[in-house]
Amino acid sequence: MPPVVVSGIIVLPPTGLTELEDTRRWRQDIAGVPLLLRQARLLQACGIRDIVLLGRTPRDEALLETIRSGVLAVPGARLVLRSALETFEPAQVPDAASATGTVVLIAADWLFERASLADALSTQPTCSFAGFAQDGSRAGLAVATPMGLAEAIDWIGRAGTRAHEEYEPQCIHSLKASDLLGIADSAAQIAQIEERLWRGCRKPTDGIASRHLNRYISLAISRSIVRSAVSPNQISLINLALGLLAAALAAQGSYLPVLAGAALFQLNSIVDGVDGELARVRLQASVLGEWMDTLSDNIASLAFYGALGAGAWLQSGAPAWLWLTVITVLANLGVVLVYYMRLWQLGRGDFLAISWFRPPSEPGQRKISLKDRIIAFGTAVLRKDLFIVVLLFAALFGWAPYLLIIPCIGAMATLVAQLVVRP
Repeated sequence: MPPVVVSGIIVLPPTGLTELEDTRRWRQDIAGVPLLLRQARLLQACGIRDIVLLGRTPRDEALLETIRSGVLAVPGARLVLRSALETFEPAQVPDAASATGTVVLIAADWLFERASLADALSTQPTCSFAGFAQDGSRAGLAVATPMGLAEAIDWIGRAGTRAHEEYEPQCIHSLKASDLLGIADSAAQIAQIEERLWRGCRKPTDGIASRHLNRYISLAISRSIVRSAVSPNQISLINLALGLLAAALAAQGSYLPVLAGAALFQLNSIVDGVDGELARVRLQASVLGEWMDTLSDNIASLAFYGALGAGAWLQSGAPAWLWLTVITVLANLGVVLVYYMRLWQLGRGDFLAISWFRPPSEPGQRKISLKDRIIAFGTAVLRKDLFIVVLLFAALFGWAPYLLIIPCIGAMATLVAQLVVRP
């Protein structure tokens, strides 16, 4: 059974800087988030709510007071000076003395990938503490039992130096190069960390159009607003408005409004990536945010499909358009409702949390069947991002309504597949 991590400690390194220089250092932001707040959010994203910000030298007292006053505020974190804790007895850290719990310690200027930190937190120390190393050198990360806090703090204090033989082999765990985003000790390093954060926004599940077109534009938008006050959830609401405006134009049925609606629908598809990108690089992801992104995307799509078919029916008067519209909307609504039930069971709001949407992490574990290949091909070719690009080109020639047959057949096929494929 993995350990229960009951608290996290962010350890300030001894920098030898003046108080003003220290304050500037910890105030500097990385992709819109001040460094100390980023580390606190990282721990919170891994399920840790009890966070201690630990100063290691007496001169840190002024810095901790600056943080307490709000200039470098870290919401929810308690501020502790190590010199005031003497030998740092476990009982002096509330909740850390739990017999069943462990404590994670992270250097304030060492930035790790969220998934990598979550994996590290599943480590059960076989010694009083487990230190993490990269290429034989101590990394700014350790997991400790309550009785191993002093050793773990010492490990963090010597991060970057070689791990010698004073530690038992089972007390040292290795990190991959990809686990570490970087050490925020210079402007050049911070620029590299930010670049790695943005590269991490590209997903292996991205469709063809997203990978080769949409993601370039959405990342450019995200980079331009990452230091603004705009939140990911606000982007989701803006994107919903774009989708509904696209539907309103498409409902008119004539050439120019449908073309304008298709163009706005493509913009909606691009901006759909912005909220997730901001949430990832700012560490603002939440289940509420996932649901807002999913719901805004689905509402916009259903509204556009219904409006496009209704507009064609109003223009032509042909009952076939009405039937195609009704079947398309109902089939797609049925698909999302089934997925909503599965997401509710998982406690998530992102469709990608369902196993059907995730490619096998280790393809070599089993032979890839013909069914796997068909599903992979269909996932790549029939993804919504590619469909919307094709729809835009079709609108140039006045053919957009005819493409409703694609989401109609696709949704009906998905409903059938849901009866035989289990996540």
